[in-house]
Amino acid sequence: LMEKGTEVAKYLSYKVCDIAKMDYEDCRNNKKQLLLNLLNAVKENFGQCSVVIQQITKLTESAELNLKYILFLINAITENPDAIEKGKTQVVYDILNCLEEKLEEYWPIVSANLAKGEISINVKEDITNLLLSSYSKLVDMIQYDELDGNIEKANNITGLIPAAITKKVHQGIFKLLKRINEFGAGFYNISANMALNIITNPGNLDVSADTEFQWINDDNKGIKIKLHSNYMLREKGASSLQAVVFESPLVSLRANSAKEGGTSNTFVGITLYDKDGNEIVVKDFPIEDLRPEIFFKKRLFGAMEKCLYYNEEKDTIENTGILSAIVNFDGEEYI
Repeated sequence: LMEKGTEVAKYLSYKVCDIAKMDYEDCRNNKKQLLLNLLNAVKENFGQCSVVIQQITKLTESAELNLKYILFLINAITENPDAIEKGKTQVVYDILNCLEEKLEEYWPIVSANLAKGEISINVKEDITNLLLSSYSKLVDMIQYDELDGNIEKANNITGLIPAAITKKVHQGIFKLLKRINEFGAGFYNISANMALNIITNPGNLDVSADTEFQWINDDNKGIKIKLHSNYMLREKGASSLQAVVFESPLVSLRANSAKEGGTSNTFVGITLYDKDGNEIVVKDFPIEDLRPEIFFKKRLFGAMEKCLYYNEEKDTIENTGILSAIVNFDGEEYI
């Protein structure tokens, strides 16, 4: 079932419905019906988290293979955002959420027959990346849901989509991003919608290096991040610092209009973690000059007039405490 389901989902992803052609709606309706049949089969067989975990252990003798079959199927389904029927995004989310929440429960079973050390870590990284990639593509499904009128319309001013699924996916992304720290410093290109950098604390950071900074560039998105990582890691006693650029499920694509203004759905997350992997909440920067700076290329973000942030506690878009300005790098304007 999973093998054939993955083939069907992959096939559908190659079937492109061209909005400029007369058969656009027929094409999409055809895709929706095929994907609906597949999602109903998935829900019937993997509709409960306990069943998903059970299948990992019993489908074949290889728990690693069983888990990857499930992940490949879900990942292939998420490649069809234009074919999702109303309410069916939840089916995909429920399985991804189950696999994320129960990772520590089933990982010992998956790793039992793996070679010790590096191979085991590599497999866990593969699994985490597949989960995160599926979450990032689930964002596209939410956007189609909103454009098709299947979920509540976004706020006209902020562009925030009020549907509960958007917040669940947003939180799920950061739960998985937290797990990536386990695999060390470096650049991780998760999907077309998500890339992140991890900087680790080597210990004995010297205060004299606080003013030094480094650039993190996402050329595909036209975003630069200037970080005083030595200061941030030392001042907050952090074990690692993570900077991620991703498309957010929270904001409507309709809100990102070059003519009318709006909120960009491209988010930047900068997070500090302690030695136990817990987020360190930062509410102030005593030295203003050492704050992080984020630069958006103006010609790619034509609607952007000022910088904003998402207040998760209040579920609002705000600009309190943020300074916005236009600067130039190599003849390019950035905000």
